[in-house]
Amino acid sequence: MDRAAFLDRARAKLHGPAHHNVAHPIPAFEGVPEVRYAADLSDLPTAFERACAAHKAVFRHLTHPADLAGVLDEVVATHDVRRVSLSRDPEAALVDDLVRSRPALDVVVPERGQDLADVDLGVTGAAYGIAATGTLVLDAGRAGGRSWSLVPPVHLAILRRSNLVATAADVWRKLPERFPDGPASQMVFVSGPSKSADIEFTLTIGVHGPRHVWMVLVD
Repeated sequence: MDRAAFLDRARAKLHGPAHHNVAHPIPAFEGVPEVRYAADLSDLPTAFERACAAHKAVFRHLTHPADLAGVLDEVVATHDVRRVSLSRDPEAALVDDLVRSRPALDVVVPERGQDLADVDLGVTGAAYGIAATGTLVLDAGRAGGRSWSLVPPVHLAILRRSNLVATAADVWRKLPERFPDGPASQMVFVSGPSKSADIEFTLTIGVHGPRHVWMVLVD
C-alpha cells in the first residue's frame, strides 16, 4: 500500500464512529500473592488524602455534590481559569451546569480529534480511585477520550466514594467485575501531576501532562 492510500484509509477511519469495546474473557490466576502496604488503609478517604498529598495533588472530600460549586470556584481562582472542557464521564456532568452558569468561563466542546491545547482546565470523572497510592483509574471509553486529563495544564477529577478501593489489586484482581463489558481500550493510572526526571535526574513537573491535579472525592 503506498503512502497516499494509507493516509486516505486512516482519514476515512478517523471520520467514522468510535468502535465499542469488545468483551474479552479474562483468565483467573490462583496463587499470586497480594502486595501488602505498611500504610493504614482502615479509613480509605483518609488514606487516599494522605497519598494524594505525597504526590502534590490537591485533595478535597465533599459530603454532597452541591459542594462542588465551591471547589470549582477555588480551582478557577487559583489557576486563573478561563477556558474549560468536560469529558463524558458521568461524574463530570455533576459540574456541567456549574461551569456554564459562570459568565467568565468559556466552555469548549471539542469535536473528534480536536486538540485541547488552548484549554486551561480539563474536568473528568474516574472509574476508580486507589487509596493506598492516591491513584485515579481513568477509562478512556467512558470519558470519550484521554485529552481532558492529559492536555490542559490543570486537571480536576471527580471520584465517587463508592468507587474508592484500597489497593490496585482490588482493580486488577477483579477486572471482570469492574469492567463487565471487557477492559477499557485505554485504562490509565494517574497519581498526581505529570512528573519526569529523564533529563539529568532533574524532576520536572508538567512535561507529559498537567502541572496541577485536583482530586475531589464525593460521598
